Amino acid sequence: MSTTFAEDIALPMFPNRQISVAVFKDVTNASEIHRQIISLNKEYDYAFIDAGIIVCRQQLFAAIIRALRDQQDGLTKTKTIHSEIILSLCPRTEISTAFRNFGISKKSTSLVIVKVGASAAEIGPKLRTMVEGTPIAFSQAELDKLVVRKQLVKNYKLDASKPDTHTSCVLAAIALRGYN
Repeated sequence: MSTTFAEDIALPMFPNRQISVAVFKDVTNASEIHRQIISLNKEYDYAFIDAGIIVCRQQLFAAIIRALRDQQDGLTKTKTIHSEIILSLCPRTEISTAFRNFGISKKSTSLVIVKVGASAAEIGPKLRTMVEGTPIAFSQAELDKLVVRKQLVKNYKLDASKPDTHTSCVLAAIALRGYN
């Protein structure tokens, strides 16, 4: 398998920032990755996100932009840009809630992985050794297969009977987090 499966993301608001995204399904070593993150292993300085709560690419872009903007403005609440991305996915301001509901868990079977400061060509080989799973495209079609609607509804307090509103509600929650 090619090691260039990860995708470089260009955000017009941050033209000088390298951002890469990779998606894996059928992950079998989430517990080990989780352990490495908890032990603060610098090799695992990525945003490891449970793919089951990513409803669309725009959701991830909104969280990345929010985190980069907060970093630029000196408003970050976490230690790294990668943990700030996970916090930015959360509609609430509690860091522990963000990691519990949006970050990798020991039982995660699909992951969206973000790296700020490295290209897709750089992270691809590293991720192939870190993650035991199948790399897939960062596409809407693939995300649709991975999303766990029940978890999405719970984490964002959405109306399960109106799935056509989920994307807009999720994007609004990311944009408005912390505002009263």
